[in-house]
Amino acid sequence: MKLTDLKTNRMTRPLGFELGTPRLSFLAIETEASSLAGMHIVVSKHPDLASPVYDSGWSARVDTLAWPVPVALEPCTRYFWQVEATDTLGASAVSETTWFETARMDRPWDAEWIAPDLDPEVHPVLYRDFSIQKPVRQARLYTSGLGLYELMLDGTKLGEEYLQPGFTDYDSWIQYQTYDLECITPGHHRLAFELGNGWYKGRFGLGQKAGVYGDRFAAIAELHIAYIDG
Repeated sequence: MKLTDLKTNRMTRPLGFELGTPRLSFLAIETEASSLAGMHIVVSKHPDLASPVYDSGWSARVDTLAWPVPVALEPCTRYFWQVEATDTLGASAVSETTWFETARMDRPWDAEWIAPDLDPEVHPVLYRDFSIQKPVRQARLYTSGLGLYELMLDGTKLGEEYLQPGFTDYDSWIQYQTYDLECITPGHHRLAFELGNGWYKGRFGLGQKAGVYGDRFAAIAELHIAYIDG
């Protein structure tokens, strides 16, 4: 028997999502049994699962679709988890260790919105140069833009999504994105926002009404770096 397809809230290793009470799921394959007899889930802040923040213990109640983890999650934190299970024929298996990483949640932003002093019809590129002096252990970039934006690091697009930050009720809230920059190396870098019309600013809806929410371009970005040497 093998345990595979480990997911959190139906996502594989979600990074930077509001998860509420996480719901863990998995598949049991390569077993001749018709069902599982028991399961055990451990969640920890450490890759080796030491000092777990949640330990289900062995449970005869089996839920492979949405096992709840009743833990008060911390913002911007990676949690590792693993599942062990036995089937009704006595076979057992332990999954690989996987993870999920929480969003900013209620953590306030240190960064502030910036907006270009340009004609509203000009689609701007806003950039910031920065340098990294030491090897990086972890780097997270939190960003959003008004209206649509694409984010470039050293001339290469970050992420695989388009039309960011995504459709939002801008009168109430604005979505943001989280990027994993763990591969970033010491040296000089340039982060650039390419801003364009869409949803917040520009034509929107069947009536193609312009400026439904606002009439300016703006961007916000916050980079958190943890170095190998602490």
